[in-house]
Amino acid sequence: MQVVIIGSGNLAWVLAKSLVLVKYHIQQVYSRNLSDAVLLTKEVGGEAVDNIKAIQKDADIYFIAVSDKAIPVISGR
Repeated sequence: MQVVIIGSGNLAWVLAKSLVLVKYHIQQVYSRNLSDAVLLTKEVGGEAVDNIKAIQKDADIYFIAVSDKAIPVISGR
């Protein structure tokens, strides 16, 4: 199973390490801070990216592991 992790915080670290233990392949780790993504990929493999448009579109599953603050709220009111 090919996995892309979006985020590089504590949740992303725990999730990625757990997925590797059950033989999932981390294809990419995206972070707005490339050095954070690089640190995580050194542990679990995959490619580190900091450009949202560079996220590969052929993964089997995408995990969004970011802070609620990182997701803009759009209000229809």
